[in-house]
Amino acid sequence: MESNSRLLRIALILGIIVLLIVIFERLWAFGQFISSVVSMLAGAWFLAFIVKGPIDYLTRGIVPARATRWIEARGHAALAERLQLVRLPLGLAVPLVYGVVLFLAAGAATIATVTLIPQATDLIRRLPEFIALSRHSAAVIRVQGERSPVRRAAAW
Repeated sequence: MESNSRLLRIALILGIIVLLIVIFERLWAFGQFISSVVSMLAGAWFLAFIVKGPIDYLTRGIVPARATRWIEARGHAALAERLQLVRLPLGLAVPLVYGVVLFLAAGAATIATVTLIPQATDLIRRLPEFIALSRHSAAVIRVQGERSPVRRAAAW
């Protein structure tokens, strides 16, 4: 009777440990999900923060106030007034700015890829040469270390 009770306690303890491991794993997965969502939201906020300036500039007015004042000073008040009214609607400014950002990011990725691939292939092709050179350099350093006056003085 006592051995059955002891086996039951051991089985319950092992079952509780297994359940705790499963619960911990689920909490870990949920934490990873929340982390990815927060990272995505932070990236979206940063991108919106960066493009807010150009979007505001396009929706307020494309022609700078200094240029309209210069045109008005030259006697073209009607043209200056019409140029002050030239602005993009928000629905057009947002896709335009994000399109420019996407174009710049794709161009930067293309340029980076074009420059990195030849360098990586050259490194892979010359890797055996670098390994042989490092072995030779290590042997030279070892020989010079054995011949150094500091080592001879320490041996005395």
